[in-house]
Amino acid sequence: MKKGIIIVLAAVALSVAGCVSKVTQDNPGRAPAYRDRIEAQYKQPAEKVFEAAKRAFNSFGNITRESSPASGAAQLWFIEGLINGNRVYLRIEGTAATSTRMTVQVRAPGGGTNLVIANELHRQTEIEFTRR
Repeated sequence: MKKGIIIVLAAVALSVAGCVSKVTQDNPGRAPAYRDRIEAQYKQPAEKVFEAAKRAFNSFGNITRESSPASGAAQLWFIEGLINGNRVYLRIEGTAATSTRMTVQVRAPGGGTNLVIANELHRQTEIEFTRR
């Protein structure tokens, strides 16, 4: 009986672990039980944040995919890539003409997270504003 319960709990844990979404999806869904992302607000237009984030990302790792802005009122960009073997996902969303929210999500190879990389990427993005 105990063995059956353990198998069921393991199956539930594995299925729930696969349900955690990425911030680069159109509807990013709920966050996992652990903290795997940070959010930052910038008083900059979304396009400037996107360009600064790309430069910052390239200083640490490689971009594997980036989106172009969708036509229409919504300003939404995505960047995905690798930094030191970690999968990194950025969501850049214009909330007003001169206000932007950037969400940085990092997934470590073993399935965990690395908030140090997320914080460094955020900090480097801020530095990139002053360079241009």
